[in-house]
Amino acid sequence: MRNEDIELSGEDDLSGDDDLLGKIEELVGAARRPAARPAARAPAGGVSFRGLPIRNAPPVLSNLPAGVQSGPTGKLLPVPFTVANFTGAAVAGNLTARPQCPVRGKRLVMVATGNTVAAQAIANGAVITSITVGKDNVFTNAGGVPLSTFGPGSFGVDMMIQNAAPGIDIVIAVALPAAPGADTVTVTAVLLSEAVS
Repeated sequence: MRNEDIELSGEDDLSGDDDLLGKIEELVGAARRPAARPAARAPAGGVSFRGLPIRNAPPVLSNLPAGVQSGPTGKLLPVPFTVANFTGAAVAGNLTARPQCPVRGKRLVMVATGNTVAAQAIANGAVITSITVGKDNVFTNAGGVPLSTFGPGSFGVDMMIQNAAPGIDIVIAVALPAAPGADTVTVTAVLLSEAVS
C-alpha cells in the first residue's frame, strides 16, 4: 500500500494538535534557556561591554613605596665605567660601574686603544670574558666575545640585561691577547641604559 492511498479521517487529523505541540516546544525551550540575568550596570564613570562592567585590573602588589613606579621610566641614561689601563705584563683587567639609580643595560659601547702601533695591534685583539650584574653573568656560557663587537659603529648589538639596583656593581672583564710591555692599552666603556624604578 502506498502512502498516497492512505486517507485520514477527520478524527485522525492532527492539525488540531499544533497548539499542543507548540506549547510543549515552548516548555522545552524555556527549560533549556538559562534564566535571564538583570543587565549589569557599569560602575560610575566606568565602561561596559555588552552590559557587563569592565573593571580596572587589580593593583600589582609590590614592596615599593606608594607612588613609586615599578617599570621602565622611558629615560635612557649613560652608565660610565672605570677605565682599564694595561701595561707591563698585565693581560686581564676589569671595568666597573656602580649606578646610583636602578637601570637596565641596553647598549654597550667599548673602545680599546694603544699608545703605539704595537699596542694598538694588541688592543684590536682584546676580548670580553664576562659581564656580570651583581653575581649574575650576562653571558650564556664561558668564552670570550671580541671587544670590537661593541665598538661605537657596531650595528644590531643591543642587549636587554638584568636590572641593576643602586649600589650593585656591573663588571666587564677584559683580556688582551698579549702583554703590552712598555706600551699601554686603554679600554673604556659606557652602558646606555634604561632607567627603571
